[in-house]
Amino acid sequence: MQSQPRILVVDDTPRNIKVLEAMLTPRGYVVTAATSAAEALLKMAAEAPDLVLTDVVMPEMDGYELCRRLRADPATRLLPVVMVTASDDKEKVSALEAGADDFVQKPFNQAELLARVASLLRIKTYHDTILRQAAELAELNQSLETRVQDQVAELERLSRLRRFLSPQVAELLVCRPTARRCSKATGGRSPWCAASCPGSPRSPTQPPQKKCWRCCARTTNDWAASSTASKARSARSSRIV
Repeated sequence: MQSQPRILVVDDTPRNIKVLEAMLTPRGYVVTAATSAAEALLKMAAEAPDLVLTDVVMPEMDGYELCRRLRADPATRLLPVVMVTASDDKEKVSALEAGADDFVQKPFNQAELLARVASLLRIKTYHDTILRQAAELAELNQSLETRVQDQVAELERLSRLRRFLSPQVAELLVCRPTARRCSKATGGRSPWCAASCPGSPRSPTQPPQKKCWRCCARTTNDWAASSTASKARSARSSRIV
């Protein structure tokens, strides 16, 4: 909901609209007026009100039909609707059956009107918060699912490479592109992954005694040991030659 709640007042009597504006505007509400139900439906998309305050008796389309159309539209299905009724109990029942959330009677009682409006707007705020959190949770779930799929793909790739290559070479081939992705994902703010991956161009001469937890399954100690063994083999080969 917006910082200043918008209320759409629907009434074919201009005097009633002015009375409602005088009650609502000083309380920080932004009031938009419509003199017919048809005009209210047109303004609904443009104004995006947080609450509708409508009269029952209007020409062409009455308040009941307006409420039923709002409830039939998925975009306004949960929009709070308050109907202005007479003291007739039958009118109140009809208003609730049409889908109205609440009603106020003429002549207007300012304290009652403001209390009912504030109550419904508070409920709408809770509902909007739930929808926003649900959308954020769905986005996080999608991101987590994508990350899991990427990790599974890397493991499958490493498994295939190990069938034809030595474990050290297979892990090196998988580690290099992963390190670049990690560095790119963090915007360069966390270079640990790229700096500590064995075989990475950014690897220090003596890597720290830690595991590259973002992309490598081996410790840097293992890499240092394999590197030392490789140098020893090269030295033996040179002596033989």
